[in-house]
Order: sequence, then C-alpha cells, then structure tokens
Amino acid sequence: MLARKKKTSEVETLKLLQELELFQTELKAQNEELLMAVAKAETATALYNLAPSGYFTLAIDGTILQINQSGSEMLQTERSRLINSQIKLFISSSTLPIFNNFLEDTFKLKSKQHCEIQLIIHDTPSIFLHLDGNVFQNHTCLITAVDITNRKKEEEKLKRSENQFRNIFENATIGIYHSTPEGRFLKVNLKLVNMLGYTSTDELINGTTNINTQIYAEPETRPIILGAMMSKDGWVHFDKVLWRGKDGNTVILDMSSRKVLNPDGSIAYLEGIVADITAKTNSQELINQIRQNYETFFNTIDDFLFVLDEQGNITHTNTTVIDRLGYSSEELAGQSVLMVHPEERRAEAGRIVGEMLAGKSVFCPVPLITKAGNAIPVETKVKAGIWNGKPAIFGVTKDISQTKLSEEKFSKVFYLNPSACGLSDLQTGEYIEVNDAFYSLFGFTKEEVIGKTAIELGILTSETKKMILETADKSGIYSNIEADLKAKNGDIKHVLLSTENIFVQHVKL
Repeated sequence: MLARKKKTSEVETLKLLQELELFQTELKAQNEELLMAVAKAETATALYNLAPSGYFTLAIDGTILQINQSGSEMLQTERSRLINSQIKLFISSSTLPIFNNFLEDTFKLKSKQHCEIQLIIHDTPSIFLHLDGNVFQNHTCLITAVDITNRKKEEEKLKRSENQFRNIFENATIGIYHSTPEGRFLKVNLKLVNMLGYTSTDELINGTTNINTQIYAEPETRPIILGAMMSKDGWVHFDKVLWRGKDGNTVILDMSSRKVLNPDGSIAYLEGIVADITAKTNSQELINQIRQNYETFFNTIDDFLFVLDEQGNITHTNTTVIDRLGYSSEELAGQSVLMVHPEERRAEAGRIVGEMLAGKSVFCPVPLITKAGNAIPVETKVKAGIWNGKPAIFGVTKDISQTKLSEEKFSKVFYLNPSACGLSDLQTGEYIEVNDAFYSLFGFTKEEVIGKTAIELGILTSETKKMILETADKSGIYSNIEADLKAKNGDIKHVLLSTENIFVQHVKL
C-alpha cells in the first residue's frame, strides 16, 4: 500500500503501522476465543457421548433426537439406528404408562420430573432405569438415565427376605414377640398365642395384656430380666422363666431377649423368643428321679463296678470302689483301670480284658490293689455297652476273698488228709486231683492218674461201680460203703468209700 502511494508523510506511515498492529492483536484474541469455544464444544460433546449416564434428547412424542453412547448401550442398539426411533418401543408394557405420564408432565409443567421404568430388550434380563427430565427452550426434553438394575435386585432380595422373615415369624415353632419396655405387646406370632392358651393375636395386642404385670408368673423376675436387657447388648438368655397362660396355668419357657435401638440410640422395642419346655422339664424331672434310683441301686452293690471308655480309662465307679480301694472319685476319673491292679500284673490284666471282649476268656483273676498297697483277690468280668450315649466298657469285679479262704481250708483238708481223696469230673469220671494218701494207697504217680478214670486205672471194676451207684441216694451221696479196690500192683484194698457231688469253679465234681 505504501509502495502505491507516491507521497506519504512519516506521521501517516507510523499511524498506519499502529492501526495494523492493533488489528492483528484483536484478530489474535478473536482466534483464541474461537479456539476456546471449539474446545468447550468438543469437551461438552465428549462428556455427552462418554458420560456413564445415559442421555436422551426426546421430542414431545418420545422420538429420540439425540442419544449418547451410554444410552445406546442401555438400549443395546447402535446410535445411528436409534435416531428418530421411538424410545417407547423399548419400555415394558407395565411401566409404559408411567413413562407417558412422566414425559407429558415434563413438557407440560416445564419443570424437572423423574420416574422409574423397566426396559424389555430381546431376550435379555430386565433393565431398570431412573429417569430425570428437563425441557429446553427448543421444546426438546433432555433425559438423564441411570441404571438401577442392581438396586432393584437388592430391593427384590430385601422384599423376599422380609417375606421369608414374615413366614418364619408367623410359622415358627417357637414363640416370638416384640414389646415396649413397659411390657405392652406390639407383635406376637401364633405359636406364642397358642403357648399361652389364647385364640388370636388380638387378645395379646390390645393394649391391656402386659407381659410384666400379667404374663410373668413370678413378679420378682421382671426387674431381673429388664435389668439384664437394658444393661447388655445383644441377646440375653434366661432359663425356665414361668409365664402365666390365659386360663391361669403356668408354662415353663426358655427365653432369650434383646433391646432393638433406633438410629438415635433410643429403644425401639424389646424382642424376645421363647420355647415351651414344660413337658421337657417334667420329663427331665422324671429322668432325674430314675437316675437317682439307679445311682442308689448302683451304689448299694457290694461288687466293684467300673464304667470305662473305649481306651480303658475310668469314667464312673460305684461307692464300693471308692470305699474299698481308698481312692477318691477325682483320683480315679480319667485314669487307666490298670492302676488298680498290681504293677507287675497290669500287662496280664490288659491282655485278659482284651480276650474277654473278644469272647476268648471268661474272667480275669488279677487281683485289685488298694491305695494302701493291699491286694484283694477278685474275679473280673467285662462287657461292651453304651454309657451316656457313647461306647463304653462295663466291669464287674467280685471279691473272692472268702472263696479263696474256703479253698485254702479245703486244700489243707484235702491234701493233708491221711485218707485217700480224689476229685473227678461227674460227667467224664476223669480224675482232676488226688492227694498224696491216694498215691500211697494205690501206687500210682500223678502223671498216671490225672485225666484218667478209676475204671481205666483198674482201681474200680464195673461191678463195683454199679454197686456203689445203687447204694447212693438221689443226690449222689453215699458214705462208708465197703468196697474192694485194686492197686497198681494188683493188691486188693478193702476200704470204706464215701462220695459227694460238689461245685468247684462252676464245675460239678
């Protein structure tokens, strides 16, 4: 421009340059504002399209004018196919009237409205949306949609839980109630109504029936129960609380109660569950009486009675064991039964007990040993059984001190008798034992006699035996019968013969 002008003053040139610089500055500022506006528009578009909430721009009839990516994902359809389509096609028939009212009110009232709808898309599970709508001046409605499917599922689960609780409450086999701290019933189930002899819940929830003043059969229990519930958190249990029924009868209940608090910490109500143990208590008293009778009988027996676990440890004894052996119950409890046998014979006792349990031995002859160290000759028999619901071993030990004494006396009389004496089995006739006088009289050795009969040894002839049997009385006893018996060397011995049937160790001789 300056070149085309022929004459231009220096002042005009400077002025023109200043205007040019100012124009360039303004142009630069305008460009920056334009760039910022474009950036904001792009950001808004990005936020619209990428927002986690669904955005729908709708016409008044529900036509989709614009939709973001989240919205198209909710409808499970491409955005290009949704533009100018009806959103109502995706809404369930049950919630479509709700949506129609929502859209109508949004345009009509021109204020923010909201609703909840259910989408039905192909065969996929239901999707629930919360919608917020606003109308713009261009007569379009911008709807924000939030997926509340999980919340709906939780609400449904909560509803099912409430229904289950209601069913449990009403059909429980134990009594359940809610009451005020003052004792007025707020809620009771049918089981509790029946326990107390009433016919309907209204008879208890009528403002007059009071658990503290009318239901507790023992008034002194009221402050105890209330005090425990008020001072403790969680459930508090009470055994055998006496309640009074409608007809005045007493019901024995096991009771658990707790206080339920409001958010501000105040008591909302008292909750209790009760189980009728009247029949159980009466049965238990009968069982206790039977057990007492059993214990009395158990402890009057003179034999030593032991109850052992499967490992042979003592769990119970009668008083005979305590009195005779000198141990206390505490000293015996949990100890091996072998401790009451001599230490040097404990292995033998354990082996024989195992044989008895297996049916291979009849009794154990190992003596008992007192705390003072005195031995008691015994015969012990054991048998497996059940004690307090668990496998156990029962031991019955008989004191055979008197029997041993009798045997010793018999032994002295038998072996030291100057007359020939012999013991033979009544069934087989075989000699079991003979004394020294027998060997001297007939000239046999012990090896030749034991296990043989008198006829086999030639001592007694068949004729002599027949004569003896004819002479004996019905019990098999005969005394001083004259008889001729033959010795080993053939000599005939003229003797007076006597015999009697006896029992030794349960064997008849």
